[in-house]
Amino acid sequence: MLNWLAPLLLLLALLVGAGDAAAQSAPAPSFAVGDTWAFTIIGDRLPVAAIIALIYFGVVRTHRVLGLTMLAVFGVLLVWTAPNRWGVGIALHYLSRVYWPDPADPIPP
Repeated sequence: MLNWLAPLLLLLALLVGAGDAAAQSAPAPSFAVGDTWAFTIIGDRLPVAAIIALIYFGVVRTHRVLGLTMLAVFGVLLVWTAPNRWGVGIALHYLSRVYWPDPADPIPP
């Protein structure tokens, strides 16, 4: 029954990830294209990948109550820690700009 759910959720996660760039109305400056991508992946996509892995490896299927409890806990943690994860991503981006400055950056640190 859940064999179709994992690929569907993976596809949904990929589509949501691709929609982030399309939702921006103004084009990004050429010097800043892609410099926050790693921090976005680490902070947002890896926790979603953990939830998908729980479904894919069958925790919900083999132990229904434990699996649903784990999914609920991960879902709550994903929403609850979102501002902190985004803040860490912004801080890591700032530190990367301070320690490895881009000579083409018009606003130096």
